[in-house]
Amino acid sequence: MIQFFRTSTMEWAANLLVKHYRHVVIRQAFVNRTRIRFRADWLTDERVFFNKVPSQWESWKEQGGALISYKFYAETHPHEALLFVEAPKFMWMMRNAIAATKEVVVIYEPPTWKAHEEQIRLKYSTKPSRERRHLRDLESMKLFVQQLPELTAQRLETVIRRARQAGSRLSSAPALSGVGARLPDIHD
Repeated sequence: MIQFFRTSTMEWAANLLVKHYRHVVIRQAFVNRTRIRFRADWLTDERVFFNKVPSQWESWKEQGGALISYKFYAETHPHEALLFVEAPKFMWMMRNAIAATKEVVVIYEPPTWKAHEEQIRLKYSTKPSRERRHLRDLESMKLFVQQLPELTAQRLETVIRRARQAGSRLSSAPALSGVGARLPDIHD
């Protein structure tokens, strides 16, 4: 199960994710006119790759670290963690973007959602019913992000510990054979 968090300090969050996970995607895909910039030079790990050329993508796959992606669609290579630099406008955008994410999604919570609202108004100014629908959908995304717990080192360590415990329970489960074999109960 993917764990979701919000952050107001995206570079700090990226450093924390890279410290604990092998493959981290930093999704810096811009949809809004007013862009939120990720400061890559604030990353402390030297394994920082930019998904603009295939050789960088291949190096990230082999070495791990942070992949700063400018693509609107999801990264296809499985990765443990994803950080949204620009919060998605709609739930479907988020679902599409996290398709290959395995453990943690962190969404940067902007100080204001005004840029998101302006982009919707600009794009749908001649289609009032669509504009209203998209603004309503944006409101759902805002509420989703606001209810997420803030990413902290302690919360992330708890997620990692629980994932490792669940993994060790699964790997130590007895082998199942035969028709009608039941899976062991591993619920907490």
